[in-house]
Amino acid sequence: MSGRAEFEPIPHTPLLHRVNYPVIEVKDRKISVRLDDADEKEIELTFQPYQALKLTTIDCYLSPQGQKYSHNQMLYVRTSEWIEELKSALRVIDKSANFMDKAVHFIIPAGDDVLEIAAWKVEIKYQNQQMTYPDV
Repeated sequence: MSGRAEFEPIPHTPLLHRVNYPVIEVKDRKISVRLDDADEKEIELTFQPYQALKLTTIDCYLSPQGQKYSHNQMLYVRTSEWIEELKSALRVIDKSANFMDKAVHFIIPAGDDVLEIAAWKVEIKYQNQQMTYPDV
């Protein structure tokens, strides 16, 4: 797959604090991330089921297909080379498996780090509200 990545903000999510110290936990096929919004209020993200995780220091991070993006927004990638690579690997390992068809490529800028997560969905808890993206 070639071409340009299409980044979109995850709808109805707050802007992130530019200096963030995320807490990341991987357990029971879930990735939980706690970080702060621009007003230093906690956001809790739960990605499940997840298929892959990348954690890269901002100093070494090249965004997918070299596209620029906002460093204080939670994003998803509409056209993801990474998801396509994971699908190709899955086809080699198990030709009949299709669970990667549900995977979404999320990008979470978190201060000095960038998290990229391939998962079916993210649950977002923020200021006594809870939402799921995609809303399935």
